[in-house]
Amino acid sequence: MDASATEPRPRAGPRPRRAAAASAGAGALLLLGLADIAGVRAMPELLALAALLLLGAVAVALVARLGMRWSALVRRDTQIRHALRLGRVGLWSYDLDSGRQEWSRELRAMLGVPEGALGGMSTFVAMAHPDDRARLVEADRRMRDGEVEQDELRIRLDGADGRPLHLQISGAVLRGRGGRRCVIGATRDVTEMQNALDDAERNRAEFAFLFERNPLPMWVFEEDSLRILAVNARAVEAYGYTRERFLAMTLRELRPPEDVSRFEAELRGGTAATADEPWRHRCADGSTLWVRVHDSRILFEGRPARLVAAVDVTEKVQAAQALASSEERFRLIARATSDALWDLDLDAGTLWWSAGYGELFGADAEPGLEAWARRIHADDRARVVDSLEAALAGSARQWESAYRYRRADGGYAEVRDRGFIVRDAGGRARRMVGGVVDQSAAVAATRALEERESTWRRLVAQLPQPLLVLRAGRIAHANAAAAELLGRAADALRDLPAEATFDADTLAWLQGAAGPGGTRAATVVTLSGASVEAELTVAEYRDAEGPGAQVLLRDLTAQRRFERYQRELAERDDLTGLPNRRGVYARLEGMCAALPAQPFAVLFIDLDRFGSVNDTYGHGFGDNVLRRAGLRLKMGLGGIAYVGRLGGDEFVALVPLRDDAPSLDTVIGRVAELVRMPVGAGDASLRLTPSVGVVLAPEHGGDADGLLSHADFAMYEAKRRGGDCVVRFSTAMHVVALRRGEALARLRDAAFEREFELYYQTQHRAVDGAITGIEVLLRWPAGPDGFREPSAFIPLCEEEGLIVALGRWVLVEACRRQADAARLAGGPCRVAVNVSARQLVHPDFVAEVGAALQATGAVPQLIEIELTESSLMAEPRRAAQVMAELKALGVVLSIDDFGTGYSSLGYLQRLPVDKLKIDRSFVHSVCDGGSDAKICASILSLAHSLGLGVIAEGVENEAQRRWLAAHGCDEVQGFLFSRPQRLPHAEPSPGEIRRA
Repeated sequence: MDASATEPRPRAGPRPRRAAAASAGAGALLLLGLADIAGVRAMPELLALAALLLLGAVAVALVARLGMRWSALVRRDTQIRHALRLGRVGLWSYDLDSGRQEWSRELRAMLGVPEGALGGMSTFVAMAHPDDRARLVEADRRMRDGEVEQDELRIRLDGADGRPLHLQISGAVLRGRGGRRCVIGATRDVTEMQNALDDAERNRAEFAFLFERNPLPMWVFEEDSLRILAVNARAVEAYGYTRERFLAMTLRELRPPEDVSRFEAELRGGTAATADEPWRHRCADGSTLWVRVHDSRILFEGRPARLVAAVDVTEKVQAAQALASSEERFRLIARATSDALWDLDLDAGTLWWSAGYGELFGADAEPGLEAWARRIHADDRARVVDSLEAALAGSARQWESAYRYRRADGGYAEVRDRGFIVRDAGGRARRMVGGVVDQSAAVAATRALEERESTWRRLVAQLPQPLLVLRAGRIAHANAAAAELLGRAADALRDLPAEATFDADTLAWLQGAAGPGGTRAATVVTLSGASVEAELTVAEYRDAEGPGAQVLLRDLTAQRRFERYQRELAERDDLTGLPNRRGVYARLEGMCAALPAQPFAVLFIDLDRFGSVNDTYGHGFGDNVLRRAGLRLKMGLGGIAYVGRLGGDEFVALVPLRDDAPSLDTVIGRVAELVRMPVGAGDASLRLTPSVGVVLAPEHGGDADGLLSHADFAMYEAKRRGGDCVVRFSTAMHVVALRRGEALARLRDAAFEREFELYYQTQHRAVDGAITGIEVLLRWPAGPDGFREPSAFIPLCEEEGLIVALGRWVLVEACRRQADAARLAGGPCRVAVNVSARQLVHPDFVAEVGAALQATGAVPQLIEIELTESSLMAEPRRAAQVMAELKALGVVLSIDDFGTGYSSLGYLQRLPVDKLKIDRSFVHSVCDGGSDAKICASILSLAHSLGLGVIAEGVENEAQRRWLAAHGCDEVQGFLFSRPQRLPHAEPSPGEIRRA
C-alpha cells in the first residue's frame, strides 16, 4: 500500500547522512514488517519503495549499524504480533478500486482461513451469518460509494469449530496518489464478551421469571430508603394493590400505624425483616394479612437492596386467636351459666365440674365418673353408662342422653346431658367436654301438654267440621267429619300422602306459603276420585310428635253451584235467553286472552228501523220479534259462533276463525239471511234487515273494550249508509273513530261558547229582494277534521245525547242576538233557529223557550223555530201538543225541508204551522220544467190554500228567483243574496247585512 497517499513526506534537513541512512533503513524495515504482519507478500509498490530505501541505507550506513536496527525491529514486530494474538485482533486492508483484500495471519487464524486461500469480500460475506450478510454488503457499498469514510459494525460468523463467532469490525478509508482509495481496518473477536452478556441476560431473565411467578409474595426494597423497587404478581394479588401503587410505597406503608414504631425499632437493630414473630401487613381493602418474612441482601440495579419473600400465616394466627378466645369464652361461660359444665380428661381419669353443679343439685360435685354414675336413677343408670362407653369406644364425635339425676334433697331432676369428644390422630378418645341442663320444668310442661292433647283429640273427634292434621306431607290425624268427606275411615286416612287429596299448589300453600291463619279456596279430591270445592283454613299446630299444620275444610260445593247459577242468571238476557252484555264481555275477554293463537271476528248486528216496529205494532210485538230474532241467530249459528244480546235491538256474534269452520263471509251471509226471514204481524208479514259491523282480532285490537267499540262504530257506519249492509272496520275508519272520540271528548268537557260559533244567512222577499230575516246556522270552526260541518257533528250530538243541551245554547244565543240582527238589517229582523227532533219531544222544551225569551228580552214574533218534517212525524201527537204551546208563547213555527218526509195532509192541516220551507233539492232544477217544478208548484198551491207562508232555500241565480216569485213564493234564501257568514259581536253599521 502506498503510504505517501496518506502522509506527506518530510523535507530534507541538515542532519548527518548517517542518520538519514539509518532512518531510511528503519522505514524500509517497518514497511516490510507491516506487510509481514498482514500475512502476505507486500504489494509491488510497497516492495519497490522498500528496496529503494534499503539500497540507499546500504550506500550510506554501516553493516553493523544495520544489523542492530534490524534486531530491534524484529523484537518490536514480535511484541506487536503477541499483543494482537492476546487481544484476538486481526488486521486487514481493502483496495476499494480493485476489490483486493489482504488479511493478517491473526485474522486468518481467527476465521480458520488457510494461508494460501483467497480472503476477499466474497469469502467474508459467505462466512457471515445469513441475518448479518445484508448489513455487511450494505457497509461495503457505503465505503465504495464514498458515503462514509469510516464505519463500524458487529456481525456473526460460523467459526472453524462450528461455533458462532461475534466480531467487531472497524475500518477507515485512506487516499493515495491519483485518488486511489484503500480501507485499513481491524477485526476483533468479541465472542467471549457477547457470550458473557448473553449469559448475564439469561440469568437476569431467569431471575425475573422465577421472581414474577414465585407462588410466594415477593418484593425488593432499597435498604437506605425502604422504597419498594420490584414486586411480583403474587404480592399484587395477595395485597390487592396495583403494581404501580406498590412501587410508589415504602415498607412503612405496609404496616398498620400501630406497628410502625416496633418495625422501626427492629429495623435499627437489624431484625425487622427476619423476626420470628409474624408481622401484620395492611392490604389495599384495609384488611390485615399476617405473614412471616424471609430476606436476603442483593445488589439490584447497582443499589444495595433486600429480596423479601412473605409466607401467609393469617389462618394459623386467626386460628390461634380463635382458640384462645374460645378457651377464655368457655371459662367465662362456665362461671356465668347456671348449667353444670364438665370436662373429662380420659388420659388422667379426672372429671371437672363447674360451679353450676352446686346450683343445680344443691351439693358440691364428687370427683370421678363412679360418683357421677351413682347419682343417676337406678332405672336409667345402665342405659346411660352403656351409651357413654359405646360413644367413647366408637368413632362418635358427640354423646347425648336424658336421665334422672339425684339432688342433695333426695329428689330427682330431669336432665339432658351432652358432651363433645376430642380424639387423637388415631381416633382414640382423649378428652370430653359437655354440660348438664335441668329440664325438669320442660318435662313437666310436656306431660301437661300431652294430657291437654289427649283432651283436644277427644274434642276434635266430635267436631262437626272436617279437620285434618298434616305433618311431613302426610295426614297425621283426621276427625270423623273429614273421614266422611274423603270417603274413608279415620284410621285408614292416617299416614296417607297429602298429595292424594290436595294438588301441588295447595300443598305448597299448606306448607307455609300462606303463613299461619291463612284461608284459601281449593279443590279437594276424595278417595273415590270425586272433586269437592272447599275452603281451607290453615293454622300452625304442634304436639308431642312435632310441628304440623291444622287444616279445617268447609264444603262449598252447594254454595259454588248456587253462585254459578246466580252468575248465569246475571249473564243471561231475560227476554231472549241469550248471554247479555256481561256474558258477552266475559266470553270476549276469554277469547282475547287466547290471542294471537286463536283469531276471531266480532259481528255487531243491529235491526234496522226497529223503533218503528214498536211504534206501529206495540212493545209486546216488538219483544216477540226480538225473541224470534235471537232464537234464529242462536239456532242458525249454533256451533260456529257465540251469540248474545247487548240490549235493545243490538246482537253480537263472536266467530272463531278456524280452518275447519265456515268462512267469515259465509257466516255474515247466514246472519243476513236469518234476520231477513219474515215475522208474522197479524195478517201481515214483517221483514227486518240488519246493519252489521265486523271487526277482526287481533288485526283490529286485542282487548274487549276496543273490539266492541270498533264493531259498534262499523255498525253505525252501516246505518249511515242506509242500513241493510255490512261494514268491515278498517284503519281509516279507526282514524275516524279516533277523531270521533276526540270530538266527543271536547263536546262533553268544554263549554259550547268556546267551541261553537253562530253564522247567519239572510232571507229575502221573493218579489223585490228586501231582507225579511236571517237564519242562524251553527258552525264548529276549530273542530276535529271531519267534524266541523253540521252534517257531521249534529248526528254525533244526537247519537250521544248532547243535542238537547247544544240546541238549548243555540236557542238562547239566537234570542240574545236578535237585537244584533236588527242592527245588521237596518230594522226589525226575524231570527230563524233549527230545532232537532229530540229537543221537540223533550219535556222541558217549551219552558226552555219561554225562559230564553224572558232572559234575553227577545220579541217572540221575531223568533222563528224551524222543525224538520221527519221530527214532527216521529211522534205526531206529542209534536202537535208542543207546537200549540209554542204558538201560545208567540213564536213563529215553520216546517224545514218540506217535501222530503212523509207527512200526511191531515196532520199538516191540524198542526199550528205558520210557514213551509221548500227543500233546496227541489229548487235546483225548478227552471227546467220537470218534476221538481211541479213539486214546487204543488207545495206553493197547497201552502197558500192552507194560509201558510212559503220560503224556498238554495236559490242560487236570478232565474230561480223569478220563477219562484212568479208562482207566488213569499221568501227566498240562498247564495244569490249571501253565503253563510260569522255573526259579528260588535255593533255593525245600519244596513250591513244588505251590503253583504
